[in-house]
Amino acid sequence: MNRAVLISVQLQLGLGVQLHYLDPLEIALDCYQCRRTRRTVVLRQADGAAICTPKRHAFPAQLAAWHIGEPASPEIRLLVHYDYQPFADAKYPVDSTGAPSWARVNLTCVCPCCGEVSAASTQTNIARPWTQRCPCGYALYTDAAVMPRFTAVSLVPPARWCFLSAAFPMFFAPSRCSPFLFLAALVVRCDQHVVVIGWQIKIDAVSRRAQIAHS
Repeated sequence: MNRAVLISVQLQLGLGVQLHYLDPLEIALDCYQCRRTRRTVVLRQADGAAICTPKRHAFPAQLAAWHIGEPASPEIRLLVHYDYQPFADAKYPVDSTGAPSWARVNLTCVCPCCGEVSAASTQTNIARPWTQRCPCGYALYTDAAVMPRFTAVSLVPPARWCFLSAAFPMFFAPSRCSPFLFLAALVVRCDQHVVVIGWQIKIDAVSRRAQIAHS
């Protein structure tokens, strides 16, 4: 896969609300197989599936990692890898860009008052501001700014990964890695590439250990 994008959502949470990511992630990407721009692609981290709609064929993309910040700054971040090849749209006189244009992020919120778990979502094209409430009436969060935000992420060639793994083995050995050491690293491994995005993203076996230790 030759492109990566970091999708981020920042919500104003009510006091004591617990936020969790929920599959699937939906994102509008240019599909060179359909030769159509802005196709909705549905990605699931649970089984690694990525489906281009409405034709429902497999799309070369994956939700590589996700992370939710501390309660003081509960930003949801999702890292998506995908393939892009330039083309002209088969229906409209536009050229593809490869950049995502829309997304919907699903999540669950746990109410601190009644303990109810509510499913919710935020997406690019909704009226804002608006407040999501629990059935008991408690304000779970307010969605005030246009979300999600998209940040293109540079992929570093595998040679750099080999150098980094040799220089800093404590960060890249899942069997020995402490979650806290991993979170301090400034690089993370994604398949055959290294992505320079900061410690917030946690991936693969180390990701699961760190997520469990952190929750």
